[in-house]
Amino acid sequence: FEPPHLHSNQPISSSKVGVGVIKIGYPSAYTTIMGRKSLMGAPDQTRLRIEAMEEQRSLRRTQMKQARVNRAAEEQRNISAGNPGDVDFIGLVRRWREEHAGMARPH
Repeated sequence: FEPPHLHSNQPISSSKVGVGVIKIGYPSAYTTIMGRKSLMGAPDQTRLRIEAMEEQRSLRRTQMKQARVNRAAEEQRNISAGNPGDVDFIGLVRRWREEHAGMARPH
């Protein structure tokens, strides 16, 4: 769908705006109601936000894949060392001991 007034060089007036089109200056710059088509000017902020969210999602998925690989390797190391068990719990205990090292009080 392309409104007929898009080929003129006159600013769009509200009476010439077609159904589903929002006026943004001159005819060569318009955006549909859903914000998906922008012929010129600044990119749609909604589209930029969506793209940023997709990039963040991709980064999170990559990090989770790496975490799964690391967890599997840690589990194999624990099994080969004769210490089978929940890798996450063992990691929590190890981190707690590292954070609280030297805090022991004499009895």
